[in-house]
Amino acid sequence: MDSALWDAIARVERRHWWFRGRREIVAEVLRRRLPAGARIVDVGCGTGFVLERLLDDFDATGLEPDASVRARAADGVRGRILPGSTDDLSAIPPGSADAVLLLDVLEHLDDDVAALRAVTPLLRPGGFVLMTVPALPALWSSHDVRNEHRRRYTRRSLVETIRQAGLVPTLVRWFNTRLFPLAMVHRTLGRLTGHASERELALPPAALNEWLFRTFSGEGARLGHGLPVGLSLLATAEPAR
Repeated sequence: MDSALWDAIARVERRHWWFRGRREIVAEVLRRRLPAGARIVDVGCGTGFVLERLLDDFDATGLEPDASVRARAADGVRGRILPGSTDDLSAIPPGSADAVLLLDVLEHLDDDVAALRAVTPLLRPGGFVLMTVPALPALWSSHDVRNEHRRRYTRRSLVETIRQAGLVPTLVRWFNTRLFPLAMVHRTLGRLTGHASERELALPPAALNEWLFRTFSGEGARLGHGLPVGLSLLATAEPAR
């Protein structure tokens, strides 16, 4: 992604309901699966915003290939972010991670199957990969173009990608479901005005922003029960035994 988009993200992610909500959902899934202090590697961690939250409970390290993005990280987490990507995992010893995260990473890659295969050797026995991706190809918009996405996923296509990588899906769930109707209206307006990407990074008024955060982040407790549809998908996968 270009530097202007990273600047825009860095300005709002600490306050914006979507960034805050997604990291709470990820943290909730990990807390349910892993003990405190478990070793986590966040590949493609960006500015380390999620990493900061994970350090409350886990021994977490991030990999980010772009030096300018690493420089945007907060002081408290910058030392935890190392150069690296799915193409260069040399900073992480094989067999050292209880979980590897690919949070909104796979959709940027030409070969998502190869990326999943590449991170698998980092896992300890019993470890897993946790990934989030944008869902529903019919929702493709200027937001995807600006973010340099290669694809949006269906539940079936994500499962197939996981299996082609030699992994077994253990959880595949929709999320960002409760706000799905509002998001559809929002995206339709964006398409009509030609400003979809800018609208999605706009910070709502404080009270609305907090309501959106609480509504979104509350889905974390329900992921295990399954939700009917959503703007995104979250999956965990383990190596085949």
